[in-house]
Amino acid sequence: MSALLSPPDQLQREQAVEPTRSVLLSAPAGSGKTGVLLLRYLRCLLCVERPEHVVAITFTNKAVGEMKSRIVNSLKD
Repeated sequence: MSALLSPPDQLQREQAVEPTRSVLLSAPAGSGKTGVLLLRYLRCLLCVERPEHVVAITFTNKAVGEMKSRIVNSLKD
């Protein structure tokens, strides 16, 4: 990806989706947190034998619905 198209925190985003790392993701609304979490979840799925070995916890039912929808759509693609 061109440096002009990459967000200024691209390196941190790449580190956050790496399943072997522990991360704390904190950012303002609209900054792409859900997208980063989605990529991390999908990358974690690639590392396990059974998908139920990956667990994601959210704090609201709205977040559950958003993540579930994004995960299912990504897996369909």
